[in-house]
Amino acid sequence: MNKMVGTSPSAAAYGAGETSVCFVIDPEPIFRQDFSNRLRGAGVEIIEFGNSARLLESLDDHTPDVIFLSISADDPFDCMRALSSLASSSFAGRLQLIGRCEPRFFESVCKFGQHLSLTMLDPMKKPVDFAEVRKVVHQQKLVRVIASADDLSLSDALAQNWTTFWYQP
Repeated sequence: MNKMVGTSPSAAAYGAGETSVCFVIDPEPIFRQDFSNRLRGAGVEIIEFGNSARLLESLDDHTPDVIFLSISADDPFDCMRALSSLASSSFAGRLQLIGRCEPRFFESVCKFGQHLSLTMLDPMKKPVDFAEVRKVVHQQKLVRVIASADDLSLSDALAQNWTTFWYQP
């Protein structure tokens, strides 16, 4: 298991509010680390896993609001095992599937999770558009940091990856 706990730099910097804990489960280390770092930059505390083997063990120590769960082509049943384990532990958070799957497969896995009484969010196809992830963070109220305009600066916004610049010739 690759486990990394990160605190929200934005919450620490402003000293206000509290952060949510999310799990990111993905066998691709580069994607998992990049995705997790972007979520940390958005103010979410992340715990990373390379697979779901230690998922239930970690639920004893942490209660994630959202689990970002990959459906891997190498081991698609890892996702199904994770859903079954979460259902057996009465997990009350939400699940966000991520993968390179056909829409029909995503739909069947979501239905399986719903059948197990799990709260399934709309799946995301890789490569993930991080604007969509920011929507999930906002819609699911994962960041509870309240900062006034006086607390914000351009350098902080750039450092936290809160800005997007578009150039159109």
